Amino acid sequence: MISSKQIKQAICVLKSGGIVLFPTETCYGLAADASNSKAVKRIFLLKNRDTLQTFPLIASSFRMAEKYMDLSLSLRKIARIYWPGPLTIVSPINKTVLKNHLLAKEVVQKNRTIAMRVSSHPIARALSSGLGRPIVSTSANRQGQSNTYSIQSTLRQFRPFKILPDFFLDGGVLVRRKPSTIITQENEKIKVLRQGNIFIEKNQSRFV
Repeated sequence: MISSKQIKQAICVLKSGGIVLFPTETCYGLAADASNSKAVKRIFLLKNRDTLQTFPLIASSFRMAEKYMDLSLSLRKIARIYWPGPLTIVSPINKTVLKNHLLAKEVVQKNRTIAMRVSSHPIARALSSGLGRPIVSTSANRQGQSNTYSIQSTLRQFRPFKILPDFFLDGGVLVRRKPSTIITQENEKIKVLRQGNIFIEKNQSRFV
């Protein structure tokens, strides 16, 4: 059981530029302040991941997400149906957010899109809410290795490399689930980039 005190401690770690290991509705994740470039770069180092690949974000609510993304009417409809939940939406970053550098450049793709979801896990939402902005949320595993469903399995991956997250939120052993579904909109159709926990028909137009 994760206490409110532990959540507050984790939020303090995020605010100071640290990395938090935490449970989500799909697997264990690594969280960082999405506006802090140094923190995001540390996650790249932890995961041994190519910096050309950006990280998805978690917002605490639909209201927060829409402040950072320019959602089309169709994507907005889908978000209203499936959020909070394991559905990641790729959409253009809000122009004001981009202009004022309110997100780290490492989370913005070259085509000026970002990937975001509102998690159905209360801990994930609490971290974003306490921080007051989106958090980076990526699976807590080394590049090319499997997702992790317990603190112990996560540490087994990271310990040999002598680099660990700064703070752990132990949610116990998680139920093994598929990763989040990832969608975007192209040419008036919803495009599924990855089928995951939520099934959405490929190249459908019923939400348009």
